[in-house]
Amino acid sequence: AMVGDVNLFLSDIDDDDDNVAANNTVAPNNPHPQNTKKTNAEIDIMIADDRHRKKGLGSEATRLMMIYAMERLGIKRFFVKIKDSNDASRHLFETTLGFKECNYAACFREVELEYRVGDDDDDDGGRMAAIEELCRGVGGRMVELTSCQDGNDGGGEVITVRTSETV
Repeated sequence: AMVGDVNLFLSDIDDDDDNVAANNTVAPNNPHPQNTKKTNAEIDIMIADDRHRKKGLGSEATRLMMIYAMERLGIKRFFVKIKDSNDASRHLFETTLGFKECNYAACFREVELEYRVGDDDDDDGGRMAAIEELCRGVGGRMVELTSCQDGNDGGGEVITVRTSETV
């Protein structure tokens, strides 16, 4: 039975980047026109049934999704937005997965955490090190990866990992 899911919402390098025009095209003054690929991914995770929480399912599914996104999609930065009262999610992303706080929205009482993959000077080495670190937490559960186009904005892709506990 499905117990939860993990979703990625892909976006451009920086949503507030001056080099990306409002219609999601490269602005004429962009000194790096090749940087139009979506390299940021917001992660959204849910374990629906309380009986399946605290078993490592969320951690494992998130790790697998991140590995897939780095390998197949070239994602360089992952981020999450978590209510500051959600201690379990903060623990998962900060302590278990190594995300670091990068922003706080007081009006929403949300913390934003990020995980950066390597650096600009060592793309492949940083990516491989991140994948190796994430693989250490993956066990032997059933995993299904699906990908589809996001109908909301016409240009995004949503990738979902569903984990099932084997009985």
